[in-house]
Amino acid sequence: MDFVEVAEKIAKEAYHNQVDNQGYPYFIHTKAVATLCSKPNEKAVAYLHDVLEYTSLTIADLKAAAIPQKVIDAVVVLTRKEEETLFEYLDRIKKNNLAMIITLASIDLRIEAAHTKDFTTQDFVRVERYQQARRYLLDEL
Repeated sequence: MDFVEVAEKIAKEAYHNQVDNQGYPYFIHTKAVATLCSKPNEKAVAYLHDVLEYTSLTIADLKAAAIPQKVIDAVVVLTRKEEETLFEYLDRIKKNNLAMIITLASIDLRIEAAHTKDFTTQDFVRVERYQQARRYLLDEL
């Protein structure tokens, strides 16, 4: 099994029984992000991009699974720290190409997904936050 398949398996198991803000299994989001990626490192980061933040997995778990260090580094960058503001977090992402690719893909999918159901005020606020983050990452503010 190559490291992308390992990353997919890890994510599928880690997100078992978790749902996103739309009520769908969380793994679907990570799989969708991975489908937008063409390179193995990108796909692996896509699968794992939220595992350190939203599950009990650790960096040591990823290392033990033989996930490449470059992938782990990007996953760490994508793990928001409790004390971080949104813009501090986005500034860290800007410094890591893999993290940028995955974040932009994730944002685009989340914006698109918000429009697939009855659009609420909460969805509007969430989409505006995603759009602001996207503009900031692309230096369009």
